[in-house]
Amino acid sequence: MSDAPKDRDLVPPKTPADDLPLPAGLLLGVDAEELYLYFAESGWTVGVTTSRGNEVPAGYAHKIDRIRTDLWSLSEGSALVRQLDEALAQVPAIPSTSTREEKFQEAREAQEHLRPLFADFVTEVALRLPPEILPWYEVGVFLAQVHVCLDVLASPDAGTVEWINEEYVQELHRVASRFVISLHEAWDSTSSSSIPPVLDRSLRTLAQRLEEPHENSLDAYRVKLMCSNDVFTEMGMTHSSSNLAFLYSVARRKAETTEPEAETRDPQTEVQQRWDECHELLLAKEYEAAEHGLHALLVTARRSLGPRHHLPLMIQADLSMALMGLGRVPLCIDLALDAVDDAARLFGDRHPLTATLAQGALWKMVITDRPTREIDELFQARLKWLLNTDDAELSEDLRLVRHGVLMAAQDANNRRGAVRPEH
Repeated sequence: MSDAPKDRDLVPPKTPADDLPLPAGLLLGVDAEELYLYFAESGWTVGVTTSRGNEVPAGYAHKIDRIRTDLWSLSEGSALVRQLDEALAQVPAIPSTSTREEKFQEAREAQEHLRPLFADFVTEVALRLPPEILPWYEVGVFLAQVHVCLDVLASPDAGTVEWINEEYVQELHRVASRFVISLHEAWDSTSSSSIPPVLDRSLRTLAQRLEEPHENSLDAYRVKLMCSNDVFTEMGMTHSSSNLAFLYSVARRKAETTEPEAETRDPQTEVQQRWDECHELLLAKEYEAAEHGLHALLVTARRSLGPRHHLPLMIQADLSMALMGLGRVPLCIDLALDAVDDAARLFGDRHPLTATLAQGALWKMVITDRPTREIDELFQARLKWLLNTDDAELSEDLRLVRHGVLMAAQDANNRRGAVRPEH
């Protein structure tokens, strides 16, 4: 399937009247697939080409946050979060100085690179999900695909692009069958009493409509589209979209114009300002708000500044601090150590940024009482060299880092003799 812009989001997720939660995995499947459709298909291209530029719509920023939250609850979730962030980091920032035609061509070329990254992420999530969650995750994935096809085919604008109708009719046949099969598997694996009744009825109605003999008419597609919309409504989700053919043709026309582009803010300035705001929340011990803001900012920073910039690593270190404040210690330490490893790989073992991040990770490990072996491994691998170097050979920044290491070592030794620095 290609070129399918979507913009659906929670409003927030509502609790059904009977107080039953959504089946675990269903929302994650929808979010993961729609994220793929946005970045790997025309939604992102249209945004880059038009006035929105590189900014990700709020609905998708929230979607990314929800995916992370769901993944972090899994035993192997941190690896999946890293995979997602690596894919997002490769979404290029199209220069604002480029013409619309240049932006359009660059975005279209980038999609070819992004498509397998996000497709692999959707697949990898499925491979790592517990058996009790996987069936509903697959229902969510195919539900999103079904809705894309119906949304396109139910619009008269589809006829303005020749390949639209034929390609999406074929795709609807494929994904409708997969959706129905996945839904029956999910029903078989879940007690009917644990599914919100209204949602269950909406899913059954949609499945019945999709199993009806195919009728290639605008009215038939619109009836099925209404049924799929009912499912999203019962999930607490709203959906706003413009038809693919219309969006694509608008983007194409705008790409061929020569109207001047509006000035945009420097990405680093924007990221720095938002980071300062999040850091203030940390200092005020408003950890939940800081965590939410830093999650979103980390994705933005990686996308707009690139993987070799220092700010995403510093933001990740702050995110680990917020998680520590919330008592989520294992994930806090994982993120802190990942930032150290990334800095060493990108900038070198003895770069001030690497040392700063390593000192911060060491401090977090000490005050959260991590095992002596883990603390000593970090010290030996990343910080011992600093204590064995003469003052004259160190910059002011590195001398400050060394002082922090000595303080952490003293604290550790006071607690349980975890770190024994050697000169």
